[in-house]
Amino acid sequence: MSSKPPTGRPNRLAREASPYLRQHQYNPVDWYPWGAEALEAAKRENKPIFLSVGYSTCYWCHVMERQCFENESIAAEMNKRFINIKVDREERPDIDQLYMLAVQVLTRSGGWPMSVFLTPELSPFYAGTYFPPDERYGRISFPRLLASLEDAWINRRPEILKTGAQLIDILTTLSLPKVPKQPVTLDKAWVGRALVESTADYDEKLGGFGAAPKFPRETLLELMLEVGLADQTGTTPARPMLHNTLLQMARGGMRDQLGGGFHRYSTDRQWLVPHFEIMLYDNAMLLPLYARAGQWLADMELTNVAMEVGDFLLREMRHPAGPFFTAIDAEVDGREGLNYLWTLDEVRALLSADQSEQFAKAYGLDRGPNFADPHAADHGESASPKSSILFRAIPTQPGPIEAQISDARRTLKTARDQRKQPLLDDKILTHWNGLAIAGLAEAGKTLSRDDFITAAETAATWLLTHHAQTGGRFVRSSRDGTLGPPAILDDYAAMGWACWQLFRATGKPEWRAHAEDFANDIASRFASQKGSESGSFFLTELGQSDIPVRQKVATDSPLPSGNAMAIRLLIALGRQPAARTALRELAGWVEDHQAGASSMVLAVWELAETITSGPADPALQSPISPAEQAQQAVNVRVERVGDRGLRATLFVADGYHLTAADDVSRGLGLIGLSLEIPGATVDYPASQPLNATGSPGGPGLSAFGGEVVLMAQFAENPPPLVMATLRYQVCSDDACLPPVVQRLELRLSTDE
Repeated sequence: MSSKPPTGRPNRLAREASPYLRQHQYNPVDWYPWGAEALEAAKRENKPIFLSVGYSTCYWCHVMERQCFENESIAAEMNKRFINIKVDREERPDIDQLYMLAVQVLTRSGGWPMSVFLTPELSPFYAGTYFPPDERYGRISFPRLLASLEDAWINRRPEILKTGAQLIDILTTLSLPKVPKQPVTLDKAWVGRALVESTADYDEKLGGFGAAPKFPRETLLELMLEVGLADQTGTTPARPMLHNTLLQMARGGMRDQLGGGFHRYSTDRQWLVPHFEIMLYDNAMLLPLYARAGQWLADMELTNVAMEVGDFLLREMRHPAGPFFTAIDAEVDGREGLNYLWTLDEVRALLSADQSEQFAKAYGLDRGPNFADPHAADHGESASPKSSILFRAIPTQPGPIEAQISDARRTLKTARDQRKQPLLDDKILTHWNGLAIAGLAEAGKTLSRDDFITAAETAATWLLTHHAQTGGRFVRSSRDGTLGPPAILDDYAAMGWACWQLFRATGKPEWRAHAEDFANDIASRFASQKGSESGSFFLTELGQSDIPVRQKVATDSPLPSGNAMAIRLLIALGRQPAARTALRELAGWVEDHQAGASSMVLAVWELAETITSGPADPALQSPISPAEQAQQAVNVRVERVGDRGLRATLFVADGYHLTAADDVSRGLGLIGLSLEIPGATVDYPASQPLNATGSPGGPGLSAFGGEVVLMAQFAENPPPLVMATLRYQVCSDDACLPPVVQRLELRLSTDE
């Protein structure tokens, strides 16, 4: 909450659900929430708008509030000259996305708090981020900026209106897909090149990518994991890069070594000093990464990290009714990270001499203080290190000493819980909850943690009950029963993906049905056009009129883009033609922004992993060969049936059939349909005879067409991963295409 005690009467933000907006309810600023009242007031009073966008755990948002928005004289100037609107970027990412683009166009940088000045028609004409109360840090003071912009509005309005109109044109252009200058080939080879480009700044010594500050880049790590899992040789460069990065992040101060969760990012190269806010989405995405990577790399340290992240989510970020809270603040009493810091004396006061010595060695306390408050001068204090961030200085070594260290961790965590705690942003976001549900379901299946899966089902059921509105529409957020704004693409896509992961984890058909419903909603509410193959998707629903530009987004934020999640959902549900059409429309963007669109690159990979039907798409591929045409004529879906059974369904494109494994086929040199699975017997359906005019093979030839179901039965419980071989030959009424031999990776542990 605001560091200043409430005085006077609350402003309009007192009626809002967002904790971030309510933090500002006692500011002397005459704040409006974004909505019709504010926009009508700007037009009626003929005043420009000051738009301030932030979020509850943003440190510099708190600083600007204390320095400017709680200052009576500055607030009076704001109220006199502007209509002042405060927006929670987590509630309205569409507003944040659009006007952050304006900030970047105008300043070549961005960040929060975001400060944008708009005409009453919502056209931006000046933008920046943090502004101080007086001249400092090489920045103009906020009071002088307010006076200057009001003078421009009164005396040079035609220039402002022209600037605003030009910026709207630029934002409109930047918010729509770029048409590629030439056909783009999006295939596995392209994904390989994109991965090389995306990991070019890999830090070989310390893991991660780039220099300080270092972010987890979860979508890139997920791409590396999926590509690595598909490499049968085990030699992909993604393997050691992913392994080292996950270990270094988990051992550093960026991870809360007592609580188990991850902070937002590291301010330094070595993952030691974090920005202390904890976000639901980071932990939601890192949880399944650590769980699956631990299994793939046979590394119990990674597996234990996954367990602790999941336990943290269930223990500290879950609402009693089941859904998950949004974030934990970075500061206590205006001091960043205060709750997480320790001195050696504090540890010694709580542990025995032997325990404290072992703990100090394990977590770096014996090396002296390592944290200096970057804002110490603001508190009139010395900037020299006085306390320490815990980090794993010595890797875990199972045995009596590690058990002693674990006991010490629990003791210190109990003591830390008695300290004053950071603010909890307790609103419920549909999008971020979808990521958490998916992460818990996937990790629960991987780790055999039924409590994770149960928690995921409980949260999903709560959201389907409380965030769903009449007509199937969803809201983006809620708090204490007060509903927030309408959901956007990212909310529907994340919830669809969450339901799909619950289906994979539980096998319950109702979760797949919910996933199908969300996919249908995405197509009907956000698509470029009507129809089953409707192209890529807008961020907001058709008809939303409170922002001047309707945007499409294909890049990650660091969250996966809504388009990428939607396309991956379509692929998972077997809707490859619709996924391919959406990717075709975004191909130019994806080609130009590979390193910033890892989730979209992953969608390309997953589409390439399937056997797609239909003709080649020139915007996605070069002209294809007959062999490629044969592969694209068949789509395969594999499902688990009971403990030892599999159902493989082949969808044969219209105009094609598959030859049966009979004497006539062999006599004609054709390959019959076969599925070979080690340890399993396969039953085939009855084939259909073809007449002399309906087949290039002549009379007596049998074939399969349409939907072909093959049933496989294992003699005993199968292993989690089985490699199968599918062989077939595709023929039309005029010709037969080359035989296809397809290797299928059957991940039986995920009910696929």
